[in-house]
Amino acid sequence: MTTTERADKRWRLLSTTSALSAAALVAAACAAEGDEESGGQGGGEISVAASTTAWGSVVEAVGGDHVDVASIIEDPAVDPHTYESTPEDGLIAAEADLMVYNGGGFDPFAEQFAEQEDDLLTIEAFKLSGLAEDGHEDEHGHEDEHGHEDEHGHEDEHGHEDEHGHEDEHGHEDEHGHEDEHGHGHDHGHGVNEHVWYHLDTVKAVAEEVAHELGELSSEHREEFEDNAAEFITELDGLEEQLHELGEAHPDLTVIATEPVAYYLLESAHIDDITPQDFSDAIEAHSDVPAAAQDEVLQAIGNGEIDVLINNPQTDTPVTRTVVSEAEEAGIPVVDISETLPEGVAGYVEWVAGQLDELVAAAEQ
Repeated sequence: MTTTERADKRWRLLSTTSALSAAALVAAACAAEGDEESGGQGGGEISVAASTTAWGSVVEAVGGDHVDVASIIEDPAVDPHTYESTPEDGLIAAEADLMVYNGGGFDPFAEQFAEQEDDLLTIEAFKLSGLAEDGHEDEHGHEDEHGHEDEHGHEDEHGHEDEHGHEDEHGHEDEHGHEDEHGHGHDHGHGVNEHVWYHLDTVKAVAEEVAHELGELSSEHREEFEDNAAEFITELDGLEEQLHELGEAHPDLTVIATEPVAYYLLESAHIDDITPQDFSDAIEAHSDVPAAAQDEVLQAIGNGEIDVLINNPQTDTPVTRTVVSEAEEAGIPVVDISETLPEGVAGYVEWVAGQLDELVAAAEQ
């Protein structure tokens, strides 16, 4: 991307942001003329924008020292669902060679940037997952999502069954020959869950796509990107095995979640999530939780029907605070599963593994 193109891109993106003054627009455009060319075309680091640190950490694992990743949401206290972008966020997207975002309605600000900029190279994780109800069949008793070709025409190498031989919980056997004894299906009618950075097959697919795109931008480092992605995927395999071991060690583990952020992790471990659908739907929609659904959750806690409460600390409401408080008073362990990396956590695998360790410890109490 040339400096002229970069300046023009800034003008077009920032002009859509009413919060930025005309004086700031002029300053941004003038500053653009002095920028160096992007790493992909003129040497140096490749500039990558990520909607959150979850996807930023995946890019860093693949790109290594050859990428400069700017995550728009870095604050672990921010709820990405309701985040309102700033002019500075627009500049991050405008200056990027590549943007990686979640999609599926999770980070609409990033979807807006992608729609505004036809020449912005993007990777949408939710679309790549194939989980959307748009003609692709999801994982619930249907065809595995990684057998289709992506928009670049190259097929995902992750076959229809994961490397452990595990199939989904809906009456199918895993490698150990046991079915999900609960028979709940774990989705309780929630539909397609957008928290796909915890869907490890999707993370693998995104890592491979990142390696592909980075290799297109910097061909001299293509092999290194591919090797990094392969190493990262091996580490993800370890997380999958950790989940399967958790499920095997605690086949009767039952949880309620304040928000369905951990849906795919619980599914992989065959953990029974008995959260009422109306409760989850209301929390996801940032609307009032029906009294009956809240009572059902509190009764399950009071009656000792669950072993662990899964809490999303970034979806904090009076209702979720009440649920957490009641669980703590009842002696039920509370495990926080977040939407972005906490401060002090170095990378994706460390982040997820740490949360799984906490879940294992809670299950063993």
